[in-house]
Order: sequence, then C-alpha cells, then structure tokens
Amino acid sequence: MNHILREGLRQKMDQSPYPSALATDSQSVKTTENMALMAVNESKGADVMC
Repeated sequence: MNHILREGLRQKMDQSPYPSALATDSQSVKTTENMALMAVNESKGADVMC
C-alpha cells in the first residue's frame, strides 16, 4: 500500500514514480556483510562466529 501512495505522490510532484537512489546506514551495511561472511563460512563448513 505504501508504494502505491508513494508513486502517486511522486507523480503529483512531477517526478518519476520510482526513486533512483537508495539510502542505507552503516549498521545495515555491517549486518549484511557479516551475514554474507557467515554464509560463506557455513558453505565451507567452518565453525566461526563473526
């Protein structure tokens, strides 16, 4: 529902209904990197915590 409202608002503001940029915070990046590292370690059979 939120995306429908956002698209309509952006069109009213004479902008593309789909934003072209993405904002992330440093904590999100760290979490994603750690999860990727844990997945790699699991696939190798390593028993290592990040």
